[in-house]
Amino acid sequence: MRHRSFTQNLLTMTIAFVIIAMSLWIPDLVQQIELVIVAAAIALVGIPHGAIDHLIAAKVYEQGSSIWDHIRFYGWYLFLMVALSVLWFFSPAAGFILFMVISVLHFGQSDIEGFFHRFEIDEPSTGWVIAATVSRGLAIIGLILSAHADVALSIVGEALPQDSILFQWMNSQHELIFWGSLGQFALFMPLFSFIGFQSWSQRGQFLLDSVVLIALFVTARPLLSFAIYFAFWHSMGHIDEIRTYFGEKGQPLTIAGFAYRALPFTLISFAGLAGLLWIAQAMELGNRLVMLTFVLISVLTLPHMVVAHSLIQNVGQKKTH
Repeated sequence: MRHRSFTQNLLTMTIAFVIIAMSLWIPDLVQQIELVIVAAAIALVGIPHGAIDHLIAAKVYEQGSSIWDHIRFYGWYLFLMVALSVLWFFSPAAGFILFMVISVLHFGQSDIEGFFHRFEIDEPSTGWVIAATVSRGLAIIGLILSAHADVALSIVGEALPQDSILFQWMNSQHELIFWGSLGQFALFMPLFSFIGFQSWSQRGQFLLDSVVLIALFVTARPLLSFAIYFAFWHSMGHIDEIRTYFGEKGQPLTIAGFAYRALPFTLISFAGLAGLLWIAQAMELGNRLVMLTFVLISVLTLPHMVVAHSLIQNVGQKKTH
């Protein structure tokens, strides 16, 4: 499975199976507690996983600790956030499309590269890795948007004008999106498993992970399936990459140590979310809260993706054949 740690893999698979079973047999109860699970998963793991980007960037980009070094980092980080915010403001459709593209690449890369780092093997050709990245990312985003289209589109409809061409296309073609996302993944993942991995054990773990992930997206409602994936696949995987990287640099980082370093920006993120909620209530923007949340998540994801990509490229460079 995705993580180096057997305990983390066991936790991830157990939670996934529990959510799948509950979604199939007691969906009404799941719907009642969905927001609690989503909030807990994102607050405890999702938000903290990107809270030490500044420390990662300082090492990956070999930056110093001077005021100028900090200004350079926060300058480009904030520039990307502001630029994407402006795009959302003038063209929600363009902002949404860019957010989807970012998510496909970010989630796909972190998952595919994570398997290679876990098994400590050389990657196949760059073309195959890119194809697997896009395939995995398309399956994740496509199924979140289409497996329960009525729920997903009701959320997207608050972020996009419902009379826009993009929303109308998604609404009319959600079955095509579903079968296209599922079909390309089902065809490509077995092929890639033989090309990308060296043993039957590695291939089996990769394919089992893929099957469980698909089952999660198909059975659970969009917010819940995304939160479980985001927290237990993506965020825990990213934290593992961070700890591995720091260990390779001779600075072992425990889970407690990571939580301590992530705490300041985690609290800032919580304050930002609270401020967003307060603004939405004060300005009576309740029906636009989802759009504001989309914007906030997307503007944070873009610079985080840049840092995460650099981290992934620097982790486990000494791999065995």
